[in-house]
Amino acid sequence: MASKAQRAAQRREEERLLEEERTMRRRLLFIVLGAVATVAVVVIIFVSTIHASDNAPVPTVSPSPSSSATP
Repeated sequence: MASKAQRAAQRREEERLLEEERTMRRRLLFIVLGAVATVAVVVIIFVSTIHASDNAPVPTVSPSPSSSATP
């Protein structure tokens, strides 16, 4: 049978491992959220660039005054 000191040490070690696991999960969550946010920003920029080029005015060649004049 384990003594009180051994049980307390084992409990502290288990708590430390649980806290370490929580910290790693939190770190992984922030990494994933950062990656998702980065992808979202890139997609927004890409889509807005495509829409901006779609809505851009089409350059038209206006007739010059010299070509419209009849000799």
